[in-house]
Amino acid sequence: MVLQLIESVSLLLALCFVQGLVLRQLQQRPRLRILASGLLFGSVAILGVYIPVLLMPGVIVDARSVILSMAALFGGWQVSLVAGSMAGIYRLWLGGDGSLVGILVIFSAIIMGLGYRWLHQRGKLPLNGPVLLGFGLALHLWCLVLFSHLPPDVARKMLQDVSAAFLLAFTPATLLLGLILKDQQAFIATEAQLVHEKDRMQAILNALPDFLFVVDQSGRILDILSPDATRMYLPTEEVRGRTLTEIFGAEADKPFLALVQRTLSSQQSQRWSYSLPTPAGLCHFEAVTQPLQSPIQGQQAIVWLARDITETQQRNHQLQQLMKTTAQQHERLRDFTYIVSHHLRARVANLRSVIENLNPEAPEERQQAWQLIGQLAYKLDQLLHDLNDIMQLHAHQQQWQHIDLQAGIQDLLQKNKTALQNIKVTTDIPGNLLVSVIKNHFDFIITKMVHNALRYADKQRPLHIQIQAHRQQDQVLLSIRDNGLGIDLLQYGNKLFGLYQVFHQHPEARGLGLFMVKAQMEILGDRIEAESQPGQGSTFKLFFPLTQTAQSTKAQNLAG
Repeated sequence: MVLQLIESVSLLLALCFVQGLVLRQLQQRPRLRILASGLLFGSVAILGVYIPVLLMPGVIVDARSVILSMAALFGGWQVSLVAGSMAGIYRLWLGGDGSLVGILVIFSAIIMGLGYRWLHQRGKLPLNGPVLLGFGLALHLWCLVLFSHLPPDVARKMLQDVSAAFLLAFTPATLLLGLILKDQQAFIATEAQLVHEKDRMQAILNALPDFLFVVDQSGRILDILSPDATRMYLPTEEVRGRTLTEIFGAEADKPFLALVQRTLSSQQSQRWSYSLPTPAGLCHFEAVTQPLQSPIQGQQAIVWLARDITETQQRNHQLQQLMKTTAQQHERLRDFTYIVSHHLRARVANLRSVIENLNPEAPEERQQAWQLIGQLAYKLDQLLHDLNDIMQLHAHQQQWQHIDLQAGIQDLLQKNKTALQNIKVTTDIPGNLLVSVIKNHFDFIITKMVHNALRYADKQRPLHIQIQAHRQQDQVLLSIRDNGLGIDLLQYGNKLFGLYQVFHQHPEARGLGLFMVKAQMEILGDRIEAESQPGQGSTFKLFFPLTQTAQSTKAQNLAG
């Protein structure tokens, strides 16, 4: 008989285990989960009736008490109501002398299970092995009390022949089923919490504007989270699983690998800024790395958080340009004020002095005065023309364009070929080197620099003009070198680009050319520098911005 009860319990435990697996699939649908749980517990209780211990027709001993008490304990009143109703209706339908006691057993198992649940939820009774064992013993002792209300001969047979086996089989069964359902419940709850945490972390990571990489010590990218694929150097599927060397090349990967090794060796967070070409254009990033405490696939690894700072850098650049423009405008206003207050006022004062001292009674003095007035009027007209030229620099919005530097220089040299006859001019400018300029400003600057070299040539040796260009970071450096008279920069360096500053005696020298060149270079957003020594010539360095296309090409070449 004990073996029959154990066989019944084993089958029911297996069925309840399957029931727990099924319920895992319904965690997101609580109402359906309650209904399915009640139906399954009820079905298992009914199935137990098919493999009972029959004391006599109508008197059945089965494991329904175990099943329904656990349904109440772990499922609550809704689940136990469905399961108990199914088991009770079926037991009434079977009928027999033991039907009333059978209903009382069903009712008692549910009430005791709900009582245990109520005490556990309020922290008064733990859900562990000893308590479950005690609960199972108490439940089935009560069932034996209920069995005593069977007909006297049946009750006597029950107590003599079945009670010991009943307690030995169903008390441990309550413990085992309770532990199984507890573990399943904990597993399902943990699984649901993990899913919730994963979704929450995914939502947080997706909301971050940063790119997250997991990189191992060999430089292999193990995982990646990218909120904007257009800001990626390569598509995500082409990055994950590849090494930095495979992505950037054997030379360009060195600073990236150095950052990985520096982070791992120091076991501290590191920061680094870098730039990469992307489908959205050249982007600038700030990387923050953090070592992971646990190895991944047997290797140390780091988390690499890359923040796109392109817009920040652009705003900073715009702010710097605004400040630079403001300073330039202040300087131009000062120059304009200087011209008006000094040069213009001086010429007008001279003219007025001549007129006031003019003696109309002396013909020779009058003739000399008119000549002097003519000279002063010419200088005044020239000064007004200079003022007009300076004001015209910013009078109209100019059209920017990309030009090929080599072709642009050759075109200007061709236009000035008459002035450059018998002059040695050499150029060294790479092809397809594009710069962003305002064309008329660019033409004026180059032409003025060439004419200055002609004007201040050293008569003791043939003039040689060298024009060279190369990339320098995000700019193009154009240098124009001559072997002319040169300038003493130790004496005149701070006045070199000043207004009306003349350093050599020349009939056409007015001190306006370099001032205009510097002003127009500032309009282009760049600068001019000079190197010179007396008797050795001068070198003027002009810095022009690379176009976006040229910058992207440069970055791609660096990346390999």
